[in-house]
Formats: sequence, C-alpha cells, structure tokens
Amino acid sequence: MGAMLSVEAEGVDELQQEPEVAPCHPSSSPLSPHVTYLGPSVRVSDPYNILNASSRLQSMVSAASSPPNWVSGDEDVHTEVYLIRHAESTMNAHPELVGGRSPLATLTALGKRQAHALGVHLRSLGVDFDAVYSSPLERAKQTAFFVCQELDIPKNVVEIAEALQELSQGQWEGQPRKEVYTAKMLPLINATQPDFCAPGGESQRQVEFRMVEFLNNTVLHRAFAAMQEARLQHQRGSEDALNAIPQSSIQVHPLEEAEMCRAKEWEISTKDDNVFEAVRENVDGVKLCKEEDETPDSTGSYGELRARDDLASMSQALPYCAAVFTHGMAIKCLLRGLLGSDAHMTRRWCIDNSSISVLRHSTSQGWQIQRINDTSHLRRL
Repeated sequence: MGAMLSVEAEGVDELQQEPEVAPCHPSSSPLSPHVTYLGPSVRVSDPYNILNASSRLQSMVSAASSPPNWVSGDEDVHTEVYLIRHAESTMNAHPELVGGRSPLATLTALGKRQAHALGVHLRSLGVDFDAVYSSPLERAKQTAFFVCQELDIPKNVVEIAEALQELSQGQWEGQPRKEVYTAKMLPLINATQPDFCAPGGESQRQVEFRMVEFLNNTVLHRAFAAMQEARLQHQRGSEDALNAIPQSSIQVHPLEEAEMCRAKEWEISTKDDNVFEAVRENVDGVKLCKEEDETPDSTGSYGELRARDDLASMSQALPYCAAVFTHGMAIKCLLRGLLGSDAHMTRRWCIDNSSISVLRHSTSQGWQIQRINDTSHLRRL
C-alpha cells in the first residue's frame, strides 16, 4: 500500500512540473507564433499547437497574406518594391560558419564594388525611389548608402526598419556549421520547418510574418497616402489653371435660332453613329464637330472626366516605388509566404549578394512577383 502511494505521489509531482523551455526571442510581429526550440531530450511548451502537423495556423497565414483593411476598393494603386539583398559581407566570406544576423559583419572590398555597380545600374535604368528602407544591420545599411549615393538620394532619406532584419540563429551564430547541422539535427530541422528555430533564435515563419506585415502596413500604406496626396495636388493644379484663364479670352458666338434648331436635329439623328469626328453643318463657313470623348454624363463635367482619366493613367504609369535593403533568408521567407509554397522552398531559391527581386502590387490584383535574383549589374565589375 505504501509503495502504491509513493508511486502515485511521484506521478503527481511529475505532472505538476513546469516544462523545460529553451530561451526564445519571438518576432516583433504580433502575428508571429511564440515557437520554442525543439531539440533532443528537451520538453517543449507548445500552447499554440504549432508543432502539430494537422494545424499550421492557417488563420494567421491568411491574415498575414490578405490585403490591408484600409485599402479602398475604388482606388487601383500600383506599387513596386525592389527587394535588394546586401552586397558581400565579411560573414559571407566564411561560409563554413553559421551566419544569421551577425551584427558586426560589414561589406568586403568586393561588396563595396557590388553595391556601387548596383547603384550605377539602377541610375542607368532611370529608377527613382519614392522611399528607401533598410535593415538596421550594418551590411544592409552600407549597401543602401552606396546605392543612394549613385542615385543622388540623401542618406537621411533611408528609413531603418527592425522588421527587415535577417533570421536570427540565436546561440548558433558564428558556430561551425558541421558542429551545428549534424546527422541527428538535420532530420529534426527538416521535419519541423517552417517552425523550427535555433536556441534563442526565431523561425522562418516568424520572419515571413514580419516581412509580409511590413509590406502591407508600411509600404502599401505609404503608397496609398502618396496617391491621395498626388490626387489633391492634381485637383489644386487644375483649379489654379482654370482660375488663371482671363475671362476676356473666352468668346461666345451664338447661332441664330433656325441654325441652332438644324444643328440640334442633326445631332439627334447622328448621336448613335460610332464616329469620332463628324461635320455637323457649315454655318457661315464654321464647321461644328462632334467628338465622341466629349459627351458629358451624369457623373460630372468634361473637366472632371478628364481629370479622372489623368489620375487613373498616372497611378498606373508612375507607380509608387520603394527600395527595401534586407537579407537573403528574409527575402526567401517573404517570397514563400506570398506564394503560399512548400516549407522547403527556401532551399530552392538562390538570392545572391546585391541581387534585385521585384514585387508589384495593385489593389485589384494583390501581390505579383516580377523578377527574382536579378544580378545583371554584376557584369559591370
């Protein structure tokens, strides 16, 4: 009897024990799950059931990928985002070590030439950025400054964003890869992606969430605000130009009543003709022309219709353009999140140093990928 009680007591004590949890630095994104390190012989607290293969936080994924709720359905705002990986850094020169954030890494001599060539290339293409964002890590900031110098963009225009940092490898950063990615560790990493994170690091899913959230809530928000400001300036300019016309320069030549009646009868008889320009009638040697695009409707006057057409063409021909200087794994996680692709796609993309990947967004079609890993500027080296 005493033996049975002791066994029950031991069972109760074990159940009441707190699970062992390794240090974890979750992403700054409120959408990010708090994933803990899953390693051999370590019990893990998993309150969100993230490690269950049947539940992968689909609601969070759809929330991160959906368009921002402040975007108006009536406005088709076009935005281009240049995702630029930093140029070669001192950590890239040591591929045998685990990189991660490596805050002390700076550009090598080759990296500076790569950044310079990138700036010259963008200038030759006539690229003009409305906004420039950079990761706070030194190698990304250096790349941004070199490019901005070639584009005549002041350094103080570059906005530092914590969300653009590289995936944190925590305690593994700077360690030899062969000691970290062992035969026992690799199957575990592959089986739990994209929710695996190193001790004290973060997961690829967390990186995906914070990158998507930054594009939706910062870049697109700025683009929408810029288009609204352009609309207001366009309206003010149209009103000022109209008010600047002297009234004495506007001359009206009324027609005789009979001639006016004949003109109206002709217009009624030919209003269904699909003719861009037709001669109504020669009245005193003056030709009255009908233009199809000068037909007012209930929505507004000729000037208002032309202003709307100008704004629509302006929003499509001159999209809001932003540069985002970030890191290789951060770009891979973002692309995988936008595509909703397999968790292991990050291993199948090649994102080289100083490469350009271009995204395009419209409020009617969402995110589209135009280019991935463009390194044509490196031919200048």
